[in-house]
Parts: sequence; C-alpha cells; structure tokens
Amino acid sequence: MCHYRTVGNSAASDPVSSKGDARAFCLLRSRVADLLSDASLLAGWHDLEFGSWRWTKRRFAFALEAPVTDEPATLRFRFHLPPPIFAQRSSMTLAASVNGAILPPETYNSPGDHNYVRPVAAEMLRPGVSRDVVRVEFELDSAIAPTSADVRELGLLVDFSGAPPILLY
Repeated sequence: MCHYRTVGNSAASDPVSSKGDARAFCLLRSRVADLLSDASLLAGWHDLEFGSWRWTKRRFAFALEAPVTDEPATLRFRFHLPPPIFAQRSSMTLAASVNGAILPPETYNSPGDHNYVRPVAAEMLRPGVSRDVVRVEFELDSAIAPTSADVRELGLLVDFSGAPPILLY
C-alpha cells in the first residue's frame, strides 16, 4: 500500500449507523502490473492464476526492451519446476534464443526454484523486430501433456508476485 486516507467518523465508526459512517481510500500499487513494464508476454502462456503465477506451454516467449548500451548483456529468467514434472523423468532441459540466436541450454535435475542465466552478445540484441525490442523464446524438452483433469499443456511455472521473472541488463 502506498498511501491511505480516512474520511467521516473515523474515531467512532460502526458499520450500521449513518452517524458512524467512515470511509477509507487506499492508493495501491499492483505487484503484478509493474513486473512486466519492460517485457510483454508473447505466445505460450496460460492465464494468470491466484493473481501471482502462470503456467507456460512447452514453448513460450517474451518481448523485452533492449538495453540502451551496445555492450553485451545478461539474460536472467526465474521460474519454478513443480514435482509433477519429475514424476516421469529425472531431468528437464530449457533452451533459449534471443532474436533467433541460440543460447546454450541448461538441464535441471530437481524440482523447485531455478534460474536460467546466460550472457547475451551485443550483436544478438539488434536483429530484432526493432532496435528497441528483443524477442526471447524458450523451449522445454518436454511438458506435461493435457489430461481429462487439465486440458492444457504444462511446461513450467513463473511467479509474477515479486521481482520481475525475466531481466535483460
């Protein structure tokens, strides 16, 4: 919460009488809206759940604002691999590309929170749709197939309730 103000009978308020009427007005900042101020979700995302996280499909993508510099950058993607992913396999591999240039994949051998961090050469940042936009695409080596209980293809979970899940700096 950023700020609040009360008006009316705030000293002896009650919810029943008009004499006890008090109102509170709150100025709030969304934790979700600010997280993607420099990024946009492209293909491969399911709806936001519980106001904080999303499942991906096996293939998913972001569009990010390009760093202002012509120097190399670092891509950092934070995500969660839930235990059901490892029910039928011992590992999960995540591959990525930036504006079509392939980055080295990484294999994860356990459920939990993980980071995919890779250096990005300056020349990889410029061949995008525009000089200001970088397209980052991810692909998992497998996903949870749709079932009768959930008709979605499920890749990994991305938490949007705290720090931005993806950064390019």
